[in-house]
Amino acid sequence: MSISFRPSWTSAGQLYIPANLAMVFFTALIIAAWVLTSTDIDTILTAVTGVIVLGLGIIAAIYSVLRWGRDSSSIMQLMATISPTALLMTTFPLIMDELIVAGHQNLVLAVAVTVPWITSAATLPIYAPLTSTDRSDVHAFYRDFYRVFPSVAMWAMLAVGGFTLFVLAAADFTPGQLGIYVVGLIANILFALFTVPPQETHKYTEVFLGWVLYASWMLFVPELWVLAPLLGCIPGLVQSRSGLSGLLQPMEINQKMALRQMGYGLLYGGILWADKFLLIFFFRDQIDVVAIYVALIPVVIAQSAYFASQYVVFRRCIDSMYGLVEKLPYQRFEDHTMDFFRDVDRALMRTLSIAGLSGFGLILTFPALGYPPTLLTLAFVIAPVWLLALTLQVYQVNQLKGESQPAMFSAIHLITTFVAIPAFSPAVAMCLIVIVDIALVVWATGKLKGAFEDAAYELFWSRAVTW
Repeated sequence: MSISFRPSWTSAGQLYIPANLAMVFFTALIIAAWVLTSTDIDTILTAVTGVIVLGLGIIAAIYSVLRWGRDSSSIMQLMATISPTALLMTTFPLIMDELIVAGHQNLVLAVAVTVPWITSAATLPIYAPLTSTDRSDVHAFYRDFYRVFPSVAMWAMLAVGGFTLFVLAAADFTPGQLGIYVVGLIANILFALFTVPPQETHKYTEVFLGWVLYASWMLFVPELWVLAPLLGCIPGLVQSRSGLSGLLQPMEINQKMALRQMGYGLLYGGILWADKFLLIFFFRDQIDVVAIYVALIPVVIAQSAYFASQYVVFRRCIDSMYGLVEKLPYQRFEDHTMDFFRDVDRALMRTLSIAGLSGFGLILTFPALGYPPTLLTLAFVIAPVWLLALTLQVYQVNQLKGESQPAMFSAIHLITTFVAIPAFSPAVAMCLIVIVDIALVVWATGKLKGAFEDAAYELFWSRAVTW
């Protein structure tokens, strides 16, 4: 009788469909739907079909969380992650007239497209000093968070300065408008930082409430929209108030570490957001900005499902792999590492299938929403799905192999984006970015697989050293 050391939750023996193969399938499906909408087919029929398919994508995301999520808080995590898109996309059309009257529509757009990217850079330095702090001891975590908060907030001003210089050169803002832009960035960075304590301690209700307050302020006081993020800080601040004493014992963070982490944050955040940032600043009058954000809906759904469920699978695989090194001889452990890789790739496949299915549904609705089936429309829908694939692969390689390789993938993407968008039309530039990103996803998948293949040698060598 053989004894299996494989954890019962893994999926050995199940059909294995590589994530990249699923991506190719759904990309072809989206292209087929785009071609279909170019014909004389009834727009209402395609729109209804698209809404149904998009609904299936949402159901798949919810099922994913119920099936693989950590615990009952995972559904709230899914809601908290989706809420920014759902709430703000509902709010902005309702207040656009007021923003236009105030002459702030371009300012709001500039802040909105900068915030996701800059907050990636501004918040990443806070995690390294908190690595050793136990999240289950919430008081200790909140205290340590506030100890490093002042330093991280000050370092974030460096990112604010960099983006402000770019906007100064690229936009025709007056000094007053530029000042409002800076205030908007700072307010949103503070909001992002105050969501860290509830997120890290799995208090997702507070994160959700923060976004509700944010959107509510935008809806009812649109003329003071720049202050909305500060209202959103309140739930996180209240939740973490027991650690406020940490402000009296501030801890300086290492300068090189802070700069390095900010750089990585710019690289990683730029995968999903650099193209939107540049498109809006260079081609704002030639593209439909709303279409860019609507095309992000599949990615928001899928990414939310990943971190609420499939990331749990990824972490279990890594933790189990480290646990087996103490139980199995080298040869048998080496056989198991590829099983773990396939489980991780299955988790990624499930996530990207949600994005692909939702993208397929979304593009069917585009003609009814007033977006013609142009090459740019197709690129707007396909590109985010591949950008999500690259983002998640970069994230996973980073967890296993450190930061140098993911930074390289991200840098190649950013170089491509910064060269292609100013040099070509939006449609051609987006197509070039997608082609490069497909190659990067394949490359990153190979690196991730190699990391699992190397794990047997590296872990056993580490154990031998400890002997």
